[in-house]
This record gives sequence, C-alpha cells and structure tokens, in this order.
Amino acid sequence: PMFHYKDFYAAAFNIRPGNKHFNDSNNQIIRLWYDFIMRNKRKSEIGVKNIFSYDKWLRLEGESSQYGNLLKYLNYIFKDGNAKFPDTENIKAEDISPGDIFMSGNIYDKAAVVYDVAEDKSSGKKIVMLAQGSKNIPGIHLLINPSDALLKTWFDIDRTIYTPEGTYDKNDLKRFK
Repeated sequence: PMFHYKDFYAAAFNIRPGNKHFNDSNNQIIRLWYDFIMRNKRKSEIGVKNIFSYDKWLRLEGESSQYGNLLKYLNYIFKDGNAKFPDTENIKAEDISPGDIFMSGNIYDKAAVVYDVAEDKSSGKKIVMLAQGSKNIPGIHLLINPSDALLKTWFDIDRTIYTPEGTYDKNDLKRFK
C-alpha cells in the first residue's frame, strides 16, 4: 500500500535532539536503547561494534558519566555512519516486550522499536505500539496504524506491519542481547 508520512505519526517524543546524525532510524533506536541502559545504571553495556565502549571514550575524553556526555558519545559514534546495532537475537512473538525491535533481515536502518504491548488474556492475542525514527522527519515518533483505523496507534503482530521505514511481520522480532 502507498501511504503519506503524515498518515503514520501520532506524536513525537519530547527528547533532547542530537545533531543530524541522530536522524537515521537505526541511530534513533540505538539512542533509545542506550538511554534506557544509562538510566538503569548499566553504562558498562554501552558500546557498538568496531567502536570503543562508552567507558573507554569517557576515559579518553576526560569526561564524567553524566547523561549529557552520552549524547556527546552518540554524536561521536554516529558522525561517520559507522554505528552498528548492538547484538540482537530473534525472539518469538509470544515473548514480545517493550524495547524489542522489528527489523527486516539485517537492515539496521529499517527498524521500529516496541513502545508498549497489550494482551487479551482470554485469547493470548497481542498488539503493540511502535516508535520509529526517520531520515525524512527528524525525531522519534509514535506510529499510527494506517492499515487498521480501529486500532489507531496499535499494531496486530499477527498481521503485516507497515511503517514509513519498513514492512515487518512477527518473524522480524529481535531483542538486544
């Protein structure tokens, strides 16, 4: 189906913007993941393939581990387009939870993050809210389901999911390791 970008966005997240390098969908998702890790005091887990860890960067730069420095680190790793997704693993649809991602194959710049999950306890059927960054519209946005007006911002994980940056199904579910 053909959709216009305005058909996809319900809201924009009010988070501190980074520079232009933050606008790729994959960089937005890496940023959300590392923000979560930082706020949960797990900063030793921050780092990307082929680039040194956040802790090592802090030592080299003589910086403290304040939140603002996470944004400086992300600017550094995103600036040359070298940032790679942290390792992911495939998960089953019944195990989906907020923070998981839909990613078609290994196309890192075509990903959407699971923002929330709702489950019908009697049937076990799950629907999800998704967020996604875009090269075309800076920021991270809560997505509208253009295929089902009744669900509004929810997506049925048993059906094909259409977003501005990709098309997904439940076999595209991954979790950061």
